[in-house]
Amino acid sequence: MTIIMTNEFARKVSFFTLSPRPQDAEENKKVLARPTYKLGIEVTLPQFAGKMDVNVDPQHSDGKADVAAIEAIQDLDFDFLGAKLEERGIDLFTVRADLDSVGAMAWAAIKLLGYDNPDVTSVGVMRSIASGVKVIAEIDKSANGPWMAQQLPTMERLWARENGLEMATLAAAVADFKRPLEERVGAVGNWLMHRQVPAEYRDRVLAERQDMVRALMDGRIRTWCYGDIALVISQHRAATAVGYALRPIVVAVNPAFRFSGGEPHRKVTICQYSPGYVDLPAVWRDLGQQEAGWGGSPTIGGSPQGVSCTLLMPEILKVVRRHLLRG
Repeated sequence: MTIIMTNEFARKVSFFTLSPRPQDAEENKKVLARPTYKLGIEVTLPQFAGKMDVNVDPQHSDGKADVAAIEAIQDLDFDFLGAKLEERGIDLFTVRADLDSVGAMAWAAIKLLGYDNPDVTSVGVMRSIASGVKVIAEIDKSANGPWMAQQLPTMERLWARENGLEMATLAAAVADFKRPLEERVGAVGNWLMHRQVPAEYRDRVLAERQDMVRALMDGRIRTWCYGDIALVISQHRAATAVGYALRPIVVAVNPAFRFSGGEPHRKVTICQYSPGYVDLPAVWRDLGQQEAGWGGSPTIGGSPQGVSCTLLMPEILKVVRRHLLRG
């Protein structure tokens, strides 16, 4: 366990994920009512952002796609925050716990603990923290930057990055929502300071990646490309990720999808890497006129829930092409 999660420190600093789901409204209200200084990390939802004393959100609120939260948080006045820590404690909030937001929380926690602590001030640890920040920032900016084609993985090269398994393992730990957020913050802090990752995730991550490659090889994942659109037919959970490696718009077909444990049925999902490639609300409208129940957000949605999609793929692709915004 890293030093930032000591009992004494935990009494002064807490970590929370705010949820927009109606069923979580009371819990949100409860934690936001705490008499603490509130530090937001990528709190992108206006109903929560306005309740933060400060909100570090360079990419969404400030329009700085080339700055990650783990970089931007270093610009805060930590002498001021240190005083708030002693005065009434600090709560850190996010609405999406990912490697960047949780990494920013971990960096802030290390900083708030104080660089007078020998476990933090050694030259080796400080260098590790600085280089780790750069790694997380690079991954985040690549994921949130403009779409770029990627080579599909092979057994010889499972990840494009040299440290791909290490970072995928850390990301899996961060994404484990069954673990308390403070434990996930601690895991990233431990990696920043000592380059240790939670070993219990490594084998699972490696096995899942290898299975994705085998699925590409044995036909369990099949792909076709039409301009900016990747068509992926598969029951594999990596179908969308495979599609995005090929094109910025993905039409994914799962021929045996199960909704809430129901009977298997044909499910079609349409998504875009970021807004601006296709007018998905118009797609939902046109497809919904042919088959009731299509819908979703401006970036992802699909066929009716719980029943088999009856539209044929040529008609679906025709509608998507009709509403392309580029080319």
